Amino acid sequence: MGTNHVIVAHGKSEILLLWGLFTRFDIDANIFSLDNGEHSIVISYLPQVLSKKPFISEKTLADRWGKLNYRSGLISSLRIFPVVDYDRDNRNALLHITGNLLGDILLAGPGHPVPILDMKSFVANYILALSE
Repeated sequence: MGTNHVIVAHGKSEILLLWGLFTRFDIDANIFSLDNGEHSIVISYLPQVLSKKPFISEKTLADRWGKLNYRSGLISSLRIFPVVDYDRDNRNALLHITGNLLGDILLAGPGHPVPILDMKSFVANYILALSE
């Protein structure tokens, strides 16, 4: 499950949380972070991150993660899940939750913001998003 999903992780703690969760439930996922989580992706910087490689096209995503099912110029059922915490940035948090933060991003259509509040909330939101 999850092969055509790319998770954008806020930082090191989110990466550890995600790897533990995905290992425990045998979910195959592709995780993106800045320098393996050494640099955080703050919510206000998310549009800039998703405007650069590897997010500029489905081809560049497939080049980065060979497990993505790239055929005929598309990745079938591509889903991008930004997993970020808000760091008290309520204005951008609301934009993130409603999807309006990523309005001009090429691959934002497949995106589905999943805010990370705590482990229970993340698991519930991610499983709900996978079932859509």
